[in-house]
Amino acid sequence: MRNLIVTLALLAAACAPAAPQPAEAPKPATSATTAPAPAATTAPAAAAKPTDAPKPAAPAATAAPVATTAAKPAATNQRGGELVVSMFEDADKLDPTLGGTAGGRLVFTNFCEKLYDLNAAGDIVPQLAAALPEFSADGKSVTIKIRPNTKFNDGTALDAQAVKVSLDRHKSLQGSRRSAELASVSEVSAVDPTTVRLTLSAPNVALLATFADRAGMIMSPAQLTKLGENFSNEPVCVGPFQFKERVQGDRIVLERAPNYYDADKVMLDRVVFKFIADDNVRTANLRSGDVQVLDRLAATDVRAIEGDTASKVKKVTTYGYAALSVNLSNTSGVGKPQGEVDSPLAKDPRIREAFELSLDRNGINQVVFNGLQEPGCTAIPPFSPFAPKDVKCSTRDVAKAKDLIAQAGVPTPIPVELTINANPVYQRLGELIQSMVLETGFNLAVKPLEGTTALDTITKGEFQMALTVWSGRIDPDGNLYNFQHTKGPDNYANASDPKLDELLDKARTESNVDARKKLYADAIGLVQARRSSMYMYFQNVFTAWSSRVQGYDMYADGMPRLKAVSLTPR
Repeated sequence: MRNLIVTLALLAAACAPAAPQPAEAPKPATSATTAPAPAATTAPAAAAKPTDAPKPAAPAATAAPVATTAAKPAATNQRGGELVVSMFEDADKLDPTLGGTAGGRLVFTNFCEKLYDLNAAGDIVPQLAAALPEFSADGKSVTIKIRPNTKFNDGTALDAQAVKVSLDRHKSLQGSRRSAELASVSEVSAVDPTTVRLTLSAPNVALLATFADRAGMIMSPAQLTKLGENFSNEPVCVGPFQFKERVQGDRIVLERAPNYYDADKVMLDRVVFKFIADDNVRTANLRSGDVQVLDRLAATDVRAIEGDTASKVKKVTTYGYAALSVNLSNTSGVGKPQGEVDSPLAKDPRIREAFELSLDRNGINQVVFNGLQEPGCTAIPPFSPFAPKDVKCSTRDVAKAKDLIAQAGVPTPIPVELTINANPVYQRLGELIQSMVLETGFNLAVKPLEGTTALDTITKGEFQMALTVWSGRIDPDGNLYNFQHTKGPDNYANASDPKLDELLDKARTESNVDARKKLYADAIGLVQARRSSMYMYFQNVFTAWSSRVQGYDMYADGMPRLKAVSLTPR
């Protein structure tokens, strides 16, 4: 077993590393400085390397791609000031158990720490844990040591019992988006104040990576007891910043946390996450100085900002992707009994294949993204050690698409409604798809919705097709299981395939890299044949910041790190 684990870590370390929900969308975009504000609601150990790999752990260490511009260390350590960071999508609930948007992750990353995190090199490292987890020989028992002498931002102690409270909540709370991620965890025990033991129903090699995201975020038990299901109104975790207020649809404000274990390294007094959906407005606010960090710089603005000495740009190759999700049998909500969706797309796989054959992924990349994204047709990016190498993406074939429609006997034009997040990039993407599929016999209507509304709409099954954008996870389980497994909380199609479920379940337990890669290749083959998800491209994220900002970085998960950021005087 040990040889298999070391082999896994070695291969992962040699390979380089973005809601699926629609990216959250806008109220009508306004300048970050002029928007009228609604009323506010107040409210250390080494990385996983081949020499110290845990027992059955997932690709515990993967090398991040080289960035186009590396973030520089702080030129000065000036303390104080307010940093304004744009949010390309608004957050949904600020509750790690229930949250499902990339906008929420942007904020969580800076006030709600996890058991494990990524570092700048893409390695998984301890955060609230004191060390990498220890797995038993059979992989069914996991021991996690907790960082000692650590406090939540409300001043209460972080200990093993607090970790148990959060993990139990992630597992069992009604509506939890983490339950499928922790399905293999049958029991959480607090052995002593600094030791947590997990009992698993089966080995889970993805668990370490799972704890490096929202399933590893630990919440204050005192605040959970106080607020219950309303925890998101005034969330309390461990982090360099703490929640201050939220103005829905406008901003989320964090302040420096005095109880943070590493408080001496936190320079800023305050961080304001400003929701600005419009790419042009975001870029204009960076240039004016009203925003100091752009979480997402539009591909069409990259060259201009790279040439501006007042700003810096970094390209981050992430694990994220965009896909067209088709509603196959979701008539009353994800996870509810399957129903009959009355659309040709849902009823006949030939129609779905014809739709995909109408698309030109490379053309979309050039027209919409200036060639800066990575066209693809799976959920696993090509730099992953688990990416299947023999997958061929379909190319545009108008004649074949028309022939498939004729075989199906469906009269044209075939009506299709595409739900998108209402921002200019996705609007352009939707309109280009609309023009491409028109030639083969589809009459596509683009339906823009505000982001949280879009997510709610597709979760309920009130859609035919939706553009779903996922920010990505370091382990392939995080990009596939929740969306393609029958019991996945993000299985928007409400599709079910026992053979696919078996492959995804087995991939969680397989520690041999080659064997696991084969399981994912087989699973991807079934997903491609079903076409409940038609993958379009992998996400390269471009982030930009003012030259006044020192110590800023974004890692392979596409999330901004603000802990050590400082501002130089104007």
